[in-house]
Amino acid sequence: MKAVDRSIKMTKATGEYLFVMGDGDKIRERIEYYLLNGEIENLKRFSQNLTDGVNRMKLFAASTMSEEIIKAGGDDILISVESKRYNKAFVEQLSESFRS
Repeated sequence: MKAVDRSIKMTKATGEYLFVMGDGDKIRERIEYYLLNGEIENLKRFSQNLTDGVNRMKLFAASTMSEEIIKAGGDDILISVESKRYNKAFVEQLSESFRS
């Protein structure tokens, strides 16, 4: 999973916000590998691990900073973070939490 560290700013009535996006690496290739090799049980485990990873990221983001989860599913996550609470180390930890 890579978290995109691009500052996309948006101003709301409550202040300025940034968006942080995360997207899984080579997910389609892994799914195709399991399917083409008839490894359905491994595919099921992989899918569950992917879902668990995104859920861990959501919990980590919620416990670390005040943010809004805009999208979390599949191998993607998109959150909105108040600019004054944004922290590059947080984005790196968010990426790392997905790999665990």
